[in-house]
Order: sequence, then C-alpha cells, then structure tokens
Amino acid sequence: MSSTNAATPVELRVRWLSAALFTGVGLLLIGHLAGLAWLASDDYRMHPGIWLVYFDGENNLPALYSFALLLGCALLLALNAHVARRCRLGGHAHWFVLAGIFLLLAGDEALELHEAIGDLLDANAGTNTGDKTGGLLHFSWVIPYAVATALVALSYLRFLWTLPAVTRWRFIIAGGLYVGGAIGLEMLQGAVIGDCPDYCWQLMTLVTIEELLEMLGAALFARALLLHLADSGKLLRLIPD
Repeated sequence: MSSTNAATPVELRVRWLSAALFTGVGLLLIGHLAGLAWLASDDYRMHPGIWLVYFDGENNLPALYSFALLLGCALLLALNAHVARRCRLGGHAHWFVLAGIFLLLAGDEALELHEAIGDLLDANAGTNTGDKTGGLLHFSWVIPYAVATALVALSYLRFLWTLPAVTRWRFIIAGGLYVGGAIGLEMLQGAVIGDCPDYCWQLMTLVTIEELLEMLGAALFARALLLHLADSGKLLRLIPD
C-alpha cells in the first residue's frame, strides 16, 4: 500500500467479508446442533426441518452454503489470476488452473459427483453399494480424490513457495482443514459406519466435524485470497468511493 489512508478501505472490506463468511458457518453449526438435539429427542426420526440444516444433507442450507463458498473461492482465484496477468506479477496460469479446480469442486458439491464416482468404482469392482464391508475405504471415491489432491499439491509446491510467507501459510492451513475434513474425516466415517446404526453419536460427531472443517477451510481460503489481493494493492480500484 502506498499510504495508510489507501489501505483502510481494503482492510475494512476484508474484515467485513470475513465476518460474514464465518458468521454464516457459525449460524449453520448452531442450526445443525439444534437439529441433532431435535433428532435425538424424537426417536431419531428425520423431519424436513432437521434436514434443512443437517450437515450431511443434500439440497439444503449447509450444502448451498458450501457450494457458494467454493464458487466464491473460484471467482477470487480468477480475480487473482487477472491481477497477476494484468500487472505482470507472474504465476497467472497457476491461479487460473486453481480457479478451474475450485469451479469443479463447487460443481461436485452441487451435483454430488463424488458419490456417483464412488458408485461407479464399486460397480466396476463388482461390489454392491448397499453391501459394503466398511473400513477406511468404505467410500471408494476418496481414492481418486486423494491421488488427485496429492498430485495438485506436489505440482504447486514451487508456485506456493513464490508467494509471500503469510499468504503461503494461510493457504496451507486452509487447505489442510478442507482436505482433512473432505477426505480424512470421510475415511474415518467409513471405518465406523459398518458397526453404527443410523444417526449413532459416533457418526454424527464425525459428520459434524467433517462438514465444519470443510466450510472453515473454504472460508479461510476465501479470506486468504482477499487479503492477498489487498496486500498487492490492486483491489483498490474495485472499491467505489
């Protein structure tokens, strides 16, 4: 930033957006926990009101929010790519590819593509989806997703090292939370689901932590992208007087 006065509007904008993102996560967590309490008090019968805020549900508020977070990250990555190319900062291709990856993740969140991939893998392996044996690889989609994640991480090590240290660590923490939830906690669910009746406390705990880590990771990544734009001083022109 060239001056303190020029930096103020950017910092206020980032703080406001960050507060909105994490408030949304907090409100959804409160709704989810309230829904679990209602579920436990009503013989574990799933009602539409519970499903609306249930973290492991589809076409509900948490799923919509997760989709919006990932789509927002894709847009911010594209904006960082545009700034990097326009200002000749380097690495714009890496930003664009990441934007495409997050666009795919948003589409996966909306369409549940990972589940379809898992069903396809089970079918090709001659496994009946409803008669799985359990284990860490119970959800077989984690195998290709884990491999793809490792390949992307390895291919981005050099690019990550070119970023400012504070941005680099923000990305690492956000990515660790998201991947730890999306893949790590999903594998743990697979390990207990075979011996767990519907809505048992072990599974509900893992579901809650998994989805919370995913949303927190995506929100932290969006905040890191905003701060990176603010630190570059190139976002000022996007803020009206």
